Amino acid sequence: MSGIYTVPFSGALTVKADLAAIVAHATKQCVLLALSLSQTTRGTDAQEEILELIVRSGQTTVGSGGTVPTPVQLDPVGGGAAGFTARTLDTTQASAGTILTHYRWNWNVRGPFDMILPEPMQIIFGAGRRLTFELNEAPSTSMTFSGFVVVQEIG
Repeated sequence: MSGIYTVPFSGALTVKADLAAIVAHATKQCVLLALSLSQTTRGTDAQEEILELIVRSGQTTVGSGGTVPTPVQLDPVGGGAAGFTARTLDTTQASAGTILTHYRWNWNVRGPFDMILPEPMQIIFGAGRRLTFELNEAPSTSMTFSGFVVVQEIG
């Protein structure tokens, strides 16, 4: 069976953080399909910031300070609950292990960040491997972020 799920998040941050962290089930694979991020706090030129976003995998220590949301199935007829686990807005980031940096972007907070990964760029991870979508630097003041990751689970 396979299913496609969203993991939404929303909240204020003043520090760098794991916006979303996904840990694949021990017997299934996950595929990162898309990422989205926006903010509702800043609106003027004087408040403009460019923040670094990163996608990494391989951390063995879980982050903390965030929430544990339930992934939302996009096709409720096509299957059941996700086998993978998710965390969002962890202010202590996942760490340790053999960490790989897959993607790095500089995001201007005045506009949305939307990334749909074409098949050759999709990241496949499984067997309990962790993948994170990270805000890799702290905003200059508190910002309210909203977004989601889209993950396909196979197996």
